Amino acid sequence: MTSKPPTLLLLGSGPGIGVNSVALLSKYFPSIALVSRSASRLEADKQTILSSSKRDLDIRTWAVDLASTSDFKAVLDEIAEWGRVTTVLFNAAAVVETKFFEVEEDVIRKHFEVRSP
Repeated sequence: MTSKPPTLLLLGSGPGIGVNSVALLSKYFPSIALVSRSASRLEADKQTILSSSKRDLDIRTWAVDLASTSDFKAVLDEIAEWGRVTTVLFNAAAVVETKFFEVEEDVIRKHFEVRSP
């Protein structure tokens, strides 16, 4: 039986920090799992990482809202069947425009929730 290669799991794939971080880390991980709420964004994220890499990568994508715990658990089970996750990059966020020193406590809490308001 062949062991699965180390897999990098990106939770919250997106065109900024997530994809650029994974592109840099891809030299250490032959397998990459991308997870995002946005199914339409995942293919573009995958292509960005592939085009920046100098090696063959096995990148798979899953669209799921991390706030839906049963759906998220099912996705994690699928990823575990496919790869051997050794590293997780948590990049999921809610983006809410605020003034830095005038933020209400509820707004700060929303920043830490996975689902956007």
